[in-house]
Amino acid sequence: MNLIEKYNLSTSEDQMQKAVADFFADYEYDRLTGYEWQNIKGTVYREVTIPNIGRRSDIIVKINDRKIFNIECKTNDITGVIQQAINHLYWADYSYICVHAKTYIAPYHVANMIKHGLGLMLWQNENQGDKRPEALVDVFGAELNTYKAGKKQKPLREMVLKRLKKLDLVDSQKQLQFT
Repeated sequence: MNLIEKYNLSTSEDQMQKAVADFFADYEYDRLTGYEWQNIKGTVYREVTIPNIGRRSDIIVKINDRKIFNIECKTNDITGVIQQAINHLYWADYSYICVHAKTYIAPYHVANMIKHGLGLMLWQNENQGDKRPEALVDVFGAELNTYKAGKKQKPLREMVLKRLKKLDLVDSQKQLQFT
């Protein structure tokens, strides 16, 4: 039994997803090109349906075709979000769980995340006693998911990549209409 309320939160899952997606849209990654390091930004997608596994990915961050992150966000359903993140290992290189910093996470949940190579991020939209902006903390990183590990499936991954390219095309056409 918990001494305090688990989910006494003043936020919604949509607010969390937007904040996390905005963070990764601005984040820059280091990439070695030839002999020089270059900063690149990933492409961020929200609410992408993956029909072959009957799931919708909350956030996908695509650095390139060989480095794709899945991030599942929940404000309170830790068991459900773990299962969603595990299911996305069928196509993602890295799968993360993002929960509110006030969410209770039992030790057996952490063990399950580590067992499956999932990463954990905590998001907080307000700090106690001050008005600092929201924060995102990478508690532990996800392991690289390989085909050899038995989870990732090439046909499903190719379908996801094709879907992301289609979303890019639709987005670029929208941008052309408004310029």
